Amino acid sequence: MIMREAGQRVQPNLSRFTAASIIRSFREENRTQRRPPGGGRLRLLSEDQEKELVNMRIFEIEGRPVPHEIIFVDEAGSNSSLAISIVIPLIAVAIIILFLFLIIRFHGYSQICTVSNVTGQDHTKAVGDTVSFRPTNINPPVTSIIWKHRSSSGVVSKAVEWDDDGFNIPNQRFKGITTLDEKTGQITITNLAVEHSGVYTIDINSKEQEQRFNLELLVPVPKPEIQIDSSDTNPDVVYLRCGYSETIIWKNSAGETLKGLKDHLPGEFIKVEDKRNLHNYYTCTLKNTVSEKTSDPVYERDLFKGETAIHFNIIY
Repeated sequence: MIMREAGQRVQPNLSRFTAASIIRSFREENRTQRRPPGGGRLRLLSEDQEKELVNMRIFEIEGRPVPHEIIFVDEAGSNSSLAISIVIPLIAVAIIILFLFLIIRFHGYSQICTVSNVTGQDHTKAVGDTVSFRPTNINPPVTSIIWKHRSSSGVVSKAVEWDDDGFNIPNQRFKGITTLDEKTGQITITNLAVEHSGVYTIDINSKEQEQRFNLELLVPVPKPEIQIDSSDTNPDVVYLRCGYSETIIWKNSAGETLKGLKDHLPGEFIKVEDKRNLHNYYTCTLKNTVSEKTSDPVYERDLFKGETAIHFNIIY
């Protein structure tokens, strides 16, 4: 029903105020329900969430610490707790772990590359011995060869060199004891001394090769002498001592290895009891990587004569 039809139905004897009241009531009863406004971006946060974000910003501006935990309330009214002070450190830890992983992986890769590109050979010799080093490959034409020596202190010097002008040994430590085969690249050093220890490398045609030769020189052990100490309380007991800082091996005439004992004096000692066997004897052997020497045997018959212990004083 439109306004005009409503006006025509109004009786003439009604006042205009009554008619206006009827029309107003009609409008209220027949008004179409308004729809909520549409279009635009939907609301992302509730009012409580927006307040919390504003409070956080105020705390930052004023320099006050942000609360440990902020509670957001969604539109359905349920609480979802976001512990910012926990989440952010976890992210930082994850980044640090990833960074360390990349460093370790790169470092491991570089180590693998280094090992694969550089080969080393270890040599241990006694002072006075002879040693030879030779490169794995030497491809002609070869116009120059230089052997270099790096000492334990890091000083690098030329041991021997060869080119079109011939051979040259610039370092006095290698003169008279060093030779070089220009066809194979092999260097030979005789009458080695402790100062020849170190790392040797070779340059072929002015290019350093990948091989490394590590040389360690040790002094040969001397022939040991056994010191004999008698017991002050028991004439049937003596002590045999071998004073040395390296490996010591005690043996008897049966070939058995005896356990040495230690005290405040250098080396080791063993306790020998009188077995009344004139053929028993004992030896002391000194040993290191490059040498091994054994003492003269000490017989039991020389340790015990009659009832009185003999006092020997053989000092090493």
